[in-house]
Amino acid sequence: MTNQDVSTQGVLTLVSVVVIGPLLWGLYTCFQHVFRKQLDSKTKTAGKNDLKPPSSPELKSFDYLLSLLGYAIGIGNVWRFPYIIATNGGGPAVIAYMCCAVFVSFPLYMMELIVGQHTRLSTINSFRMLRPRWESLAYAQSLICFIVASYFQILLAYTLIYLLNSCYDPLPWADTASTNYSLSTNATLETLRGNAEIFWNDKVLHKPIDPPEGSVSPGMLQWDLCFALFLVWSICFFAIAFGRDVLSKVTYVTVFGPIVLMLILVIRTATLDGAGNGVEFYIGKFDSSAFADFSMWATACSQTIFSLSPGFGTAVTMSSMISPKEDVFRVCVIVAVANSLFSIVGGFAVFATIGNIAYNTNRTVDEVASESGTGLAFIVLAEGITYFGEYANLMSVLFFTMLLTLGLDSSFAWTETCVRVFEDLLHSYHIHMPTWSAVGCVCVSMFLVGLPFCTQYGNDLLNVVDHFVGTIALLLACALEITMLDLDFGFSRLTTALQHATFGNRSTPKGRNLYPRQYWKICMILTIPIATLGLSLYLIIQDLISRYDDMPTNFLAGGWALLGFIMLLSLLTLYKKDAGCLPSQGERDTKAEEKPKKDLRGLELANKEMEEELTHRNYQGKIITTFV
Repeated sequence: MTNQDVSTQGVLTLVSVVVIGPLLWGLYTCFQHVFRKQLDSKTKTAGKNDLKPPSSPELKSFDYLLSLLGYAIGIGNVWRFPYIIATNGGGPAVIAYMCCAVFVSFPLYMMELIVGQHTRLSTINSFRMLRPRWESLAYAQSLICFIVASYFQILLAYTLIYLLNSCYDPLPWADTASTNYSLSTNATLETLRGNAEIFWNDKVLHKPIDPPEGSVSPGMLQWDLCFALFLVWSICFFAIAFGRDVLSKVTYVTVFGPIVLMLILVIRTATLDGAGNGVEFYIGKFDSSAFADFSMWATACSQTIFSLSPGFGTAVTMSSMISPKEDVFRVCVIVAVANSLFSIVGGFAVFATIGNIAYNTNRTVDEVASESGTGLAFIVLAEGITYFGEYANLMSVLFFTMLLTLGLDSSFAWTETCVRVFEDLLHSYHIHMPTWSAVGCVCVSMFLVGLPFCTQYGNDLLNVVDHFVGTIALLLACALEITMLDLDFGFSRLTTALQHATFGNRSTPKGRNLYPRQYWKICMILTIPIATLGLSLYLIIQDLISRYDDMPTNFLAGGWALLGFIMLLSLLTLYKKDAGCLPSQGERDTKAEEKPKKDLRGLELANKEMEEELTHRNYQGKIITTFV
């Protein structure tokens, strides 16, 4: 048994990471304060028409872009994407992921951004405006968002535990560390499994080695996980409850920091022994028969949707709070490309590490990659960090800090979406609640819902809920959403809405079109409906034929119940025949033609008229007026 001491390197790195963010934020705030004072003094001397107010639209656009980047590029890019690639044969899964991104998630995400900006309303009110019969679909999407956000925080709780244990030397999951854990450690297990997997099962999950067959109890609550979950929700509460200004500043660090750290990991892991074998498995292994596996397509499709997150209502809600003149097409392209690139580039670091572990343990890359389940990032990458030698603690702190910041961005967006839904519900009953109280209610509710995932079998429960809610229900919700957009919004209105928003902008003076039109029409009418509905039905049939992942019977029953409830909820208001509140397409097209193209004064009047048609919100997301 090896004694563990506190690592000075790890502690200093952790303190630096914790302190440097607030320090940079403070310096930035001071600089901004001084700059604004100088700008105000110049404004007074130069005259009222010489300078614009200091809060320029460009800064707000950049904050919007960073928020969407932080939301899309999440912890799933590191733990979910490599797991999908590893369990679906490497190269074919990468190609399937790219195809689904181009023909399913990207166009659907774009449509949500346009609808959110056009209606200026959150998901429920926006769908109701399109046509009241889709109101229940909005509630179903909000429920999916609530459930996914609740179990997603457990991954951040795992990350916190690893982050704190990174301050011990040697690392607790290193081969030189003690393996004297209480539940499942024995000589046979230590021979077959690495220390990183023992640490994951015993120290983090507290999972028994021989689970009983059939139905099982979730087990006892693990208080270290509960406390870590409480800390994560506390961070969410304080970040959201006191306004988006705080959140926008945090995003600067949580977006750029992980990108830098991931590049460091890619460069360092490329030099490890056996890294080439892992990378070859990632992009070089190619079995064309894998393309006939519908399960691979369904999983790849769900990953692209899970990452960009159409179908959760978040993209609609976030876009309702931006400037009516924002070019959401440009933003969507940047976010979608950056999200896919981060997943693919990060995959090189993950599989280089897998190749190194296979090299050191005399196993194949396939064996190492497929045996770890959803704990792939917490087992494989944790073990890979131990090969950084004297810098292991430093890299461990940086890596798990990266995972934490990646996850927090997504968590903030999901939580804020749920808060907006809650505030809309209160508003419909003429109930006023301070923002911090509404945020507190939502955070406490999600914390309580997340407690079952803190039990001994909580990770298995997470796997089941993620499959039925985060995959099947999400695909079905997207199928219903594209049906709604086809029937009650239409391609013509979609293009007109984008043109209205971008008309008169410096880069798009005549407005932006969706080009090529045939691509968007094919996606809207063909690829998105077929992919989402067909793949979800395939997964349902497969689960009816065979037990999903040999999970406990009661867990699977709970998963089916959640799926059935969400689908029933989404159909509740389909009987309504009321018309929507959007202006008629002919009306909208006439106004577009009447807009003056050269007269700047006429352009201002046209923009003002367009903004008066829409329901307005301020930039903090609070409703000023709602449609009748």
